[in-house]
Amino acid sequence: MSKKQYNVNREVNDPFYRYKMPGIVAKVEGQGNGIKTVIVNMVDIARALNREPVFPTKFFGMELGAQTQIDEKNDRFIVNGSHDEAKLQDILDVYIKKFVLCSKCENPETTLTVKRDDIIECCKACGHKGRIRSMAHSLSNFIVRQHKNKKIADGKNKKKGEAKSTTKDIYAGEATEVVTSTKVNGKAAKDEWDGEEWAESESEDEADQLSKLSLLEMKPSIMSSAQKGEAFEMYIDQLVNDGSILEMMKAKEKIMQIVLKAEYYGLKQKACFVFFEKLMPNGELPI
Repeated sequence: MSKKQYNVNREVNDPFYRYKMPGIVAKVEGQGNGIKTVIVNMVDIARALNREPVFPTKFFGMELGAQTQIDEKNDRFIVNGSHDEAKLQDILDVYIKKFVLCSKCENPETTLTVKRDDIIECCKACGHKGRIRSMAHSLSNFIVRQHKNKKIADGKNKKKGEAKSTTKDIYAGEATEVVTSTKVNGKAAKDEWDGEEWAESESEDEADQLSKLSLLEMKPSIMSSAQKGEAFEMYIDQLVNDGSILEMMKAKEKIMQIVLKAEYYGLKQKACFVFFEKLMPNGELPI
């Protein structure tokens, strides 16, 4: 395993920063079309982040435009293709920024909960509670979808006299479900995680908060077709205006981010027209 230790927030250079994580250990296996990268210590990294390993692994795949293979029983977390540790560590920093650090105080002591079609972060350090900053990312959509699937599965298991417990945060759902038998007299066995259940909120304050979201923050499930198209155009405009679009076109894994965003808004067929219209407003590529 890796002897390297990093601050969970690598932007913090304080040597006394108490939130640490191991550096990524990656092993490339296979060759040709079958080449793949095994993240050897994904479980240890996820434990340091208080998250389940399946989701950082999925995040790697989404950011790299690569398929992932997850075998939790054998602790095998794989991203197709050859990827070096430095690149994966940088992508992990992005994941931590979007899905671990508190959006208010940047502390990693957060738990995540699905409420309706949103993911709410709760920070134990500063007390902040609100919508995560990265709802527009494909991983957020995946998490919400998996949560709904878990609720259906839990309902079926309860009918069989079993209950499933989850980890301390949102990531327990589909990755590592700990099954505990429920006794007839109502006394449940103690589960391994001793965590919190997924929660649903009907709070009027939160509903009011969601009504004030910008297009880029809204979920496609509550958007009209026109709003989805406008949100995608805004996304492309941002890339063009900050000059990052031309750099993205130089690498397949970068351009895949645009493809994934189009799929997120359900605009895969129309995305090419929007893309080239924004990129070449005068029929010529920008210099």
